[in-house]
Amino acid sequence: MARKKNTTARFLIFGVVIIAVFLVIIVGLRLIDYGILFTFKEQIPHYLRYRRATDFNSYKDVVTVITGVLTLIIGLATLGVGLSFSKIKEKEQHIDRLIEKTKEKQNDLERFLYIEEARTLLYLKDNSPNSQRAAITLYQKAETCCGANLQLYLLKADAYLLIEQYADAITCYNKAKLLDGTSAQALLGLARAQYYELASSSPDKVIDKKPSQLPLSPKDWVLLNDTVEIENVQPIRGIIRLLQEAQLHGGDKAEINFELARIYRKTNKLSRAVLHYKQAYLEKRTYPDYGFLYCYYWIVQHCGKLSNISPNNSELKSIVKTLYEIGENDIFHSKEAYALLWYLGNNIKGLSGVNDLWACFNSTNIFTLKKLFRAK
Repeated sequence: MARKKNTTARFLIFGVVIIAVFLVIIVGLRLIDYGILFTFKEQIPHYLRYRRATDFNSYKDVVTVITGVLTLIIGLATLGVGLSFSKIKEKEQHIDRLIEKTKEKQNDLERFLYIEEARTLLYLKDNSPNSQRAAITLYQKAETCCGANLQLYLLKADAYLLIEQYADAITCYNKAKLLDGTSAQALLGLARAQYYELASSSPDKVIDKKPSQLPLSPKDWVLLNDTVEIENVQPIRGIIRLLQEAQLHGGDKAEINFELARIYRKTNKLSRAVLHYKQAYLEKRTYPDYGFLYCYYWIVQHCGKLSNISPNNSELKSIVKTLYEIGENDIFHSKEAYALLWYLGNNIKGLSGVNDLWACFNSTNIFTLKKLFRAK
């Protein structure tokens, strides 16, 4: 744009200079005329002087007029060329902008087609290993033809996370983070991928092992804490910082709290885990998984001292209410929720009547009880 303005300015200045030269020539010739007549007016007789001056003036006027007209034509032509050149450059730049926008639209369309095809392979078909690898290939093609793109890196990282290629997922999330350091989705995904990689590389250390038989009295049962403890807690701090940063930049509070709860549970910090499970459920009550995990690990946390809890305890009332809602509305956790209610009613005096206990027991089964509980 600056080069176009400079070229136009040169043409305009040149045209003005040509017109100025035309004026200088006219004035200069007129001054020469007067100078010659003044110098030779004594030597030339009057009648000759008048005749020669007239002849000279006629010749000079013709030359002056022709020169001036030519100079004026050149000047005006130069101005016209300058203005025409400016218009042509404007049209050329307009066409260049249209071509650039067309290429951008074409790249966006190609990227969209690759992404949609990859998503179809990942989520709408059989989700076999071949489909997963084909989806990754499509994401790579989109990146090759269309360049770096935040959303593309996030989708590609999610695909790697789905097929448990955690190192590749971390690489893609880091690329997304470089493009936008405030992307909550990139920060949350990076924290999740780093946690999964850490958990997959840590040796399993199960806190509880399920027994083969349960005692007759439910008062001799405790909930099975199936937490696999991660012993290498040093990288956990960086993962927690990423999650906190994601929350700071407007990330999904329910998902972030759920990830924090899982991390604290895996590092055997149950009280913090319960707090974050509760917060996740409060943020998204439409996710019964969050509510069930909150209730389950609250009971795990208080196993062995449930008899000391008052039936009027506000937290306990919240747990009971949540379990009833899950039991009535969630087909996936219904039997587990009624099993937990039955267990609470047997261990906390005055919490439920006999009819309620039998109703809870009849809404679950022995297989669910064996899956959830162990002997003290």
